[in-house]
Amino acid sequence: MKRLAICALLVAASSQAGAQDNPVLEPSSAWLLDYGEESCSLLRTFGTGDAMTRVLLTSYGSWVGQRLVVVGAAVPRSSAAIGDVHYTLLPEGIQRDGRALLGRSGDSPAVSFGVRIAPFDPDRTDEEEDVTSSEWQERAAEPDGPVPSFEATVEGLRVVFDDHSTADFHLGSMGKPLEALRTCVDDLLASWGLDPVEQKARTRNATPDESTVARVQRRYPSDMLRSGTGAYVPVRVMVDAEGQATSCVIQEQGIDQAFADATCDGLRRIYRPALDAEGQPIDSVFQTAVVYMIGR
Repeated sequence: MKRLAICALLVAASSQAGAQDNPVLEPSSAWLLDYGEESCSLLRTFGTGDAMTRVLLTSYGSWVGQRLVVVGAAVPRSSAAIGDVHYTLLPEGIQRDGRALLGRSGDSPAVSFGVRIAPFDPDRTDEEEDVTSSEWQERAAEPDGPVPSFEATVEGLRVVFDDHSTADFHLGSMGKPLEALRTCVDDLLASWGLDPVEQKARTRNATPDESTVARVQRRYPSDMLRSGTGAYVPVRVMVDAEGQATSCVIQEQGIDQAFADATCDGLRRIYRPALDAEGQPIDSVFQTAVVYMIGR
């Protein structure tokens, strides 16, 4: 299916969310919605000139979980490759903790981490979990739907970076932008040969068995390990109704071939198939990200 070009998503400005202790970065552009070949993204710019910061929210096929990238003046420069990050959806006000990849986008400092714009759930984390645990296996199998009523209340984002500096972004209500993002995700699933309506009605997600998970964890490309090179590798595996992986697709361009090969060699194995609304096995997709990192 031919994908669409970038289009502007205009969202009316709303009042500032809650009392802030930090200077609030106001938007200097509308949200831009990017229909990509393997992802759907929302992009918005905050500030201008030397103070400009960009916020990119990307889904690789999930209706709820996204990857957030912040690039520009608000991001502290760091020589580390990974670090801690904390973010708060406003006005909910609950701090969520995770791990971030640190680096650059062009000449600008950048930070990347997982987010969920959904009511806080202490049993879930936004970053990569210990995938050897049975708890992870069970959570990964549970379908996770959006909460539009909550999304509409989210108007701000506070990020505490690894050096403890803080940036507050006045997002405006996220209801309409996230609704548009999910429309893109529906189109993405259809382009993969799946019925979005059937997929939304799943009673179980496709999930890898323990041997599949272990195989991925054991493999760090030796050349990349020796050079101290890391990578974030979003990937989708198409899984048929028998639990067989029929294809493995790396969802970002520019991933080193050694990381791409290691990821798909590990994930192209055995799965528990997804179940439809009646509990019958169906063709589906397993989407995840493999993070290769060396450091603390």
